[in-house]
Amino acid sequence: MKWPVLLYSVLAVFILSCASPKTENWWNKPQNEWPQILLSNSIEFKNRPSVSGASAFLLYHNNDTVVCTARHVVEKPIGIVPSVPQDSVNILLKDWKLFPRATPDFDSIKITKLRNTSPSPLDFLVLEAKTKSASITALKPALDSVHESDVIYILGCERSDTTCKQNVYKSKVRWIVDSQIIVEPESKFKAAGFSGTPAINENGEAIGIATAVYNEEGEFYLYLESIHQILPYLK
Repeated sequence: MKWPVLLYSVLAVFILSCASPKTENWWNKPQNEWPQILLSNSIEFKNRPSVSGASAFLLYHNNDTVVCTARHVVEKPIGIVPSVPQDSVNILLKDWKLFPRATPDFDSIKITKLRNTSPSPLDFLVLEAKTKSASITALKPALDSVHESDVIYILGCERSDTTCKQNVYKSKVRWIVDSQIIVEPESKFKAAGFSGTPAINENGEAIGIATAVYNEEGEFYLYLESIHQILPYLK
């Protein structure tokens, strides 16, 4: 009579062990010892001025590595005038490199192609890169759902901090609206340059891409596009 109970207990343990995501091996280290994840952009399109700034990161899933950033990094807000339509990025692209912000001549990654070329209201780009750097760590996507009140972490650098390589800002998920995750950082910071920066969960997995900020009347929130929107563009 005890066998069904024992079998159920073993099965429950097996299911829980399979369902629990694995924490990245760097997660429990001091944050200043985390690997380099955050990248900065240097972009040039035909008949447009070259620009540098905003953020990006590598994403790895099912043996496929891509670069993720915000769509509006190819538009007027970042200084590209006229803006480059999403379906014209591959046609007009001259040069696009990514690198750790404080070391622009070190370990650069060259963009070769945009994958999500169809115009979309969603504010993200998924890009292919020609070279991979062993010193840049690619994030894995969080496959589990994000929930309100979850603690997450934003990786970024204030534009004015020229020596910044990668800061970590603890935040909390406040609302989830369609594909957007709205988070509230514990402390305020100047969010210029955070477009395209990654947000990670407490397993070190990417949960979203920073795309916008609300900083009015004493309230400060960041808007993220969910990483789940990107998964269909990975092989």
